[in-house]
Amino acid sequence: MPRFRFLISLFVIFLPLLVTFSCGNSSGGSADYQPGMLNSTVSGRVIDQYGAGIEGVTVEAWTGTSPSGCQGQPESYTLPQTKETLTDPDGFYEFSEEGPEGLSGSAQIRPLGIWNGTWHTGFSFDPAARYISLSAGNDIALADFVGTPAYYVAGHITNSTGGVGDITVELSDGLSTLRETTSSSGYYYFFVSEGDYTVSPLIFGIFDPSSRDVTVYGDDVTGQDFFVSSFF
Repeated sequence: MPRFRFLISLFVIFLPLLVTFSCGNSSGGSADYQPGMLNSTVSGRVIDQYGAGIEGVTVEAWTGTSPSGCQGQPESYTLPQTKETLTDPDGFYEFSEEGPEGLSGSAQIRPLGIWNGTWHTGFSFDPAARYISLSAGNDIALADFVGTPAYYVAGHITNSTGGVGDITVELSDGLSTLRETTSSSGYYYFFVSEGDYTVSPLIFGIFDPSSRDVTVYGDDVTGQDFFVSSFF
């Protein structure tokens, strides 16, 4: 019995080491997970629907996916990284940093839009993201992202005491609908392309007005506010 307890103790002590090295080591069959240690360049271009480059678009690289079986690592395990860059005047972008600041593993590349001081806006993109797998010295030139002008419709829902949060608001063009929830202070916004829309709060209550008709053409539309006097 003492020997059995001794073996159990050894097993408990060395089990974390066995789990750690099962995710890959320098002498095993799989590689260590070391985000940022690969010398890879990822580049591409963001263009509009006419083929012209779009300047100033923030492009995000989400990288550093852990290998299969390595989820749930202890706190010392390196987490995925997010990096951003801006497109140049011709719409080109590049992630080319080396060493600890570089890209590695699997990566998601996506354009976010143009930063307006509050959020990224200006365009919707096709595709929304591209997924790639990186290896040492493997330079990748991605196909273009195509941006279509998009604008935001924004408003504020209030009552006699201030903004009202958690109100579902619907925007519809008659064929499709979008739904958003107001923030804790009562604000909402939608990103849409040009067109005619109706905005309505989706909750039983008395709203003034009950809905708003909105035309989006060439610019953002703000001030689509509602006042709620009571809920049913």
